[in-house]
Amino acid sequence: MVLVGLPRFAHVRTPPRTSILALFDSVARAPVPALPDSAAGPLLAHQPTPGKIVGETRDTVAGITEWTLSNGARVIVKPTANDPDEVLLKAWSPGGFSAMPDSLFFTPGRMVARVMTDVGGLGATGHDALADRLSVTGMHGVAVDIGYADESISLGGSPNELELLFQLLHLQFTAPMLDSAALMGWQSLAKYQGTGFSLDDQLNQMLAHGDARMHPVPTQLAELATIPQLMAAYRDRFGNAGDFTFTIVGAATTEEVRPLVERYLANLPSTEEREQPKPSGGRPFLHRVSSILPRLELPKAQTMLVFDGAFPSAPDEYLRERQRLGALTTVLQDRLRVRLREELAGTYSPFVQSETLALPDEHYRVLIAFDAAPQRMHELNRELLNMLDTLCAHPVAPAEATRAATVQRRQLETRLQSNAYWMYAIGQYHRLGIPLDRIPSPYPEREVTPAELQAAAQRYLPSDVYIHLTAMPGDTTLYTKSNDATSATTVNMTGGR
Repeated sequence: MVLVGLPRFAHVRTPPRTSILALFDSVARAPVPALPDSAAGPLLAHQPTPGKIVGETRDTVAGITEWTLSNGARVIVKPTANDPDEVLLKAWSPGGFSAMPDSLFFTPGRMVARVMTDVGGLGATGHDALADRLSVTGMHGVAVDIGYADESISLGGSPNELELLFQLLHLQFTAPMLDSAALMGWQSLAKYQGTGFSLDDQLNQMLAHGDARMHPVPTQLAELATIPQLMAAYRDRFGNAGDFTFTIVGAATTEEVRPLVERYLANLPSTEEREQPKPSGGRPFLHRVSSILPRLELPKAQTMLVFDGAFPSAPDEYLRERQRLGALTTVLQDRLRVRLREELAGTYSPFVQSETLALPDEHYRVLIAFDAAPQRMHELNRELLNMLDTLCAHPVAPAEATRAATVQRRQLETRLQSNAYWMYAIGQYHRLGIPLDRIPSPYPEREVTPAELQAAAQRYLPSDVYIHLTAMPGDTTLYTKSNDATSATTVNMTGGR
């Protein structure tokens, strides 16, 4: 199947079938050029002078080694046998948009993470040439990210290319490159992205409480971005490697990694400055918001119910409450699946997700979402709210608590076989000051009791503090009057929850 997507503008001519077929024919007959000679050359023209590892600690329970480098950076190494052909690297630092000066943030330069991920180059090598160079190495790609409270660079690939991975990370700090042709190509597409309606956008605006630094970075004004602006923002966030923690997880031993850490990470430019994220406007919600938005073009309806609030950050309490919140999520997911999908046949895949995040104080969020036919959304929303009331009012059945504990244990067993999970857990535990040896056994109790699950529901699913957004088709003739926007808003605001 071939799909051709175009902006809905009158001056854009839809290509006829004949021209598409001609394009395929031309590709089929064109010779495939060999990779340029530069693709086989060294990525670094000169090897950097190594720094030193000046401190080391080992956690034999978690199998983790921590190094302190001569430039002040920290390195955490976790060898695994999860995948013999994968090594993941991540550089992480606190700060993010919260610490970016106004003179940089309130410019198109704040798009820099997206730009460098999509079209960035390194050193004297542009994005396309770099992609050619890496196309035969099994690289996962490089992802640059700047969030509200932190910034990071992530990459991964085969252990056979371990030195290349370190060279790429080294160049991300010392020689990021962006050429005008690559930027123009990115701008021509990025300006059209994210222009449609979505419940996620509505939710993000509400959770930001008016703080522009909490919003996802828009790209509608991509054409205004300039290379000096973008690179100034990049240097502001990634110019001090001494404030970073580098995590290495996968099929590489500490003996293999040590000389590469000293050569490519311990000598990165650094200062004595250590940032901390600044408090945000993203306070926990203290009231209830329920809205119907008749904005969808397609004949379907979507709903999203979000609970957002403070979460404990002391290590022991965090792990205990994380276990209870996870078990509660499993119970709620099971009940929604049985009631909304199997009994009422109203939706195919109701979705429940719980997470914790730093803003910079610890928050929790529980997100419940599903799609449905517009004429049934009012009924299903009412069922959803009734189930939440029941979960808060009554202890769950012992069998449900046992199943939730079994699911948690099995999920942990599966996750510990994933390098990506180890990377996430190391970063999370390091941020919260939790000993890394708790990663393989984080749960303080074998099973959360029914009474504890009820208490968790009352704490994390309160009846008076949440955001409930429902998107309906703009064409109200697609659903009955009893389910129109006015009726649904009135019921959701005044009936039950």
